Amino acid sequence: MNWRQHLFWGIIVISAGFLFLLKLNIFKLQYLLFVPYLLFLSLFPDIDSKKSKARKIIYILLFLSIISISFSVLFKFLYILFIPIPIILIFIIGNLKHRSITHNPIIGLVLSLPLLYFSFGLFLISFITFFSHLFLDWL
Repeated sequence: MNWRQHLFWGIIVISAGFLFLLKLNIFKLQYLLFVPYLLFLSLFPDIDSKKSKARKIIYILLFLSIISISFSVLFKFLYILFIPIPIILIFIIGNLKHRSITHNPIIGLVLSLPLLYFSFGLFLISFITFFSHLFLDWL
């Protein structure tokens, strides 16, 4: 599947998840702030592909974090210690083999865990969104 199809199915899964939370009367409007992250999770497993949209997004975010940290150094010297983190991540992502570790449900679980802080429903939606990518690749 290509990124558009994964994104389309991600939208379907997220919408169904939000409708389910609405039906249970536990949906909060603030959950909509997580939609970009949830959509990103529908693309994330292909971060190991050199032509992936997710990889491009990650590279842009890591580059922006390097710039942000560099400007922060002007105000707090200790921030300089954080500059290697995005550089190391860029190197790691660049050396991943396609359909390797990123196509593992455990990675989806790890990426979904932060949403557990906000809501168990958001956690489930994020994990199912990630897992939908794996399932669609399996078909």
